[in-house]
Amino acid sequence: MTKTIIATALLATTLSATAEDLDELWDQMAATSWGQCFAEYQGGGNCTICRVDGKTVEDICGPKPAKYRRLEARFFKLVDEGTAQAVAKSAAEQAKRDEITVTIGSPEADVIAKFGQPQEINRTVTQWGVSKQMVYEGVYIYTDNGIVTSWQDQYPRVPPVQLTGGED
Repeated sequence: MTKTIIATALLATTLSATAEDLDELWDQMAATSWGQCFAEYQGGGNCTICRVDGKTVEDICGPKPAKYRRLEARFFKLVDEGTAQAVAKSAAEQAKRDEITVTIGSPEADVIAKFGQPQEINRTVTQWGVSKQMVYEGVYIYTDNGIVTSWQDQYPRVPPVQLTGGED
């Protein structure tokens, strides 16, 4: 495990801790004599229970001292908080998307809010405005001047993108 990977992953979430906070804690852990022994033992890898010649890191470095355990606990608490916040944020965003219904006459913004950015957008510009074909997996949604006018899917296969209306 490297601090860069953890810090980068947590930056994508809404955290009370910053990447700098995590870097600082990581550096404090690494600065302890136990942290230095651990870094030397693991050789830059990601191993806390690996065995070399039948010995674990604690066989070589001894048990983790209280200072190291406190720093480690704070570090992983921040990581856990970030993970929990990311999960909650994702669930809230999904719930919001689930409330949106896309029908003929819906604004294009609702399509994007519900399904995300399309894989591809094909535009036609005429004297009457802009028509778009928004391509999603197995579904093509058509808009004229920002309003959904139709869609095309592969009947009877149920596509991953679900729209309301037009059922047989």
